[in-house]
Amino acid sequence: YAPATIAPLYERLLDTLGSQPGVQSVGMTDDPVLAQNDNTFSIEVPGYQPQEGERMSFEWEHVTPDYFGTLQLPLIAGRVFSNSDGPTTAKVVIVNESFVRKFFGNPDQAIGRTFSERGTKGKSPLLIVGVVKDAKHFDLHDQPKPIFYSPVFQDAEPNAVAVYIRTRQAPEDAGSTVRKAVGGIDSKLVVDSLQSMDAQIDGTLTSERMLSFLASGFGIVAIFVTAIGLYGVLAYSIAQRTREIGIRMALGATQGSVVKMVLREVLTLTGFSVGVALPLSMALSALVKSQLFGISDRDPGTLLLVTLVIGSVAMLAAWAPARRATQVQPITALHYE
Repeated sequence: YAPATIAPLYERLLDTLGSQPGVQSVGMTDDPVLAQNDNTFSIEVPGYQPQEGERMSFEWEHVTPDYFGTLQLPLIAGRVFSNSDGPTTAKVVIVNESFVRKFFGNPDQAIGRTFSERGTKGKSPLLIVGVVKDAKHFDLHDQPKPIFYSPVFQDAEPNAVAVYIRTRQAPEDAGSTVRKAVGGIDSKLVVDSLQSMDAQIDGTLTSERMLSFLASGFGIVAIFVTAIGLYGVLAYSIAQRTREIGIRMALGATQGSVVKMVLREVLTLTGFSVGVALPLSMALSALVKSQLFGISDRDPGTLLLVTLVIGSVAMLAAWAPARRATQVQPITALHYE
């Protein structure tokens, strides 16, 4: 396509996709989410003096006005882009919270401020007109980084490579609708890749899911081995107390009271062990923190679940030998050596 025809083509594409059944909003960008593209530019911010060796290169994305609404990135100050932000108007940008914290302190102080691309003397500065919430744009594991966004249509030759559509349709139905709509605009237009955001996120987590699967498998094996070990130790320990148990039962103790006594002692020992192990595991959790996504390395729910599993395994391992010991006749137990 000739450069002069690209902007009208994009506008027609947005209008066509936005008018399809079930479509709520459509946004375009030149830097797809989670694509891990290196789309950084060096900037200069008036009044900010970089530290020695400080990196002043940040992600720069070009987007259409409805991009933020489509991806549900909330606006927290200022305004979003409009169709009036064109090549002949002031160069405007929207920044994220991390950008604001680094250079301006709070969102209200950022609105109306300017900065420029490094080494571009004579070019118009970039005017901040809005602030949006942080989002993990480059990688799900990284903390949000400073990003600034410009309107696609302020470029003389816009270059958007990804279209995001928010729709009420199921992904498979929406895919068919999109392909037909794009083909209806120009048969030479090709949809290179089409997937839901959930599928895109899943695709970036393949290695993490494999690691989770392996860790779960090793965890199950560890619990099984622990149960066998506990059973062996407790069975031996309770067998050594057969005489004591026989005396207790000869003096009137019931089977139930003896089993409760054994389980109570095991629970006390387990509680002490967990009390020692939990602080140690929390101290060592930093070693695996980088492999976790969507959960803290000190997640209270996970720690509680692990504690309950260990306690349950210990109780089950102790119950069988304790129950068996109470089946021994008191007279036999009294002669036990």
